[in-house]
Amino acid sequence: IKIKQRSKYFKMYVDRVFSKKGYGPVVTGTIKSGRITSGDKIEILPDRLIAQIRGIQTHGGEIQEAKSGDRAALNLTKIDIKILNRGTIVSSPGLISVTDKLLANLEMSPFTSWSLKNNQRVRVHIGTAEILARVRFYGKKLEKNQTTNVIFFFERTVGVNINDLFVVRS
Repeated sequence: IKIKQRSKYFKMYVDRVFSKKGYGPVVTGTIKSGRITSGDKIEILPDRLIAQIRGIQTHGGEIQEAKSGDRAALNLTKIDIKILNRGTIVSSPGLISVTDKLLANLEMSPFTSWSLKNNQRVRVHIGTAEILARVRFYGKKLEKNQTTNVIFFFERTVGVNINDLFVVRS
């Protein structure tokens, strides 16, 4: 007998924020992992604020539960809309770390025409967020087709998990 366990984790990158009269703040995005149901408590990152799900909607209308891969609109309670924006992460409380530094393995595309210099200011895209950072590594330059470990020093805090994918632009 197999017992199906319900996921206790949830993660969504916010791509739109708006307020609907009579409902309050609404965030939209594609659910990256886990499940969410109406009434669940969630954490707003990188601010680490707790809110609650008042309701969930998809293209088909109001639903009680959304899962990984679903496109959803979450109506939130107990949160000021001013702290919500594109790039915010909505997740299960305590699931995601918030930091202003990140150790990562960076692989330069074989098709790029630019090289990365040590201590260069770059744009890092994680989920729907775009964060400015300085990148530091051993050596003076990283060219196409090269790989190295780097440390990103972000200009503001960001929520990240192990194995999150990212894109770096100059």
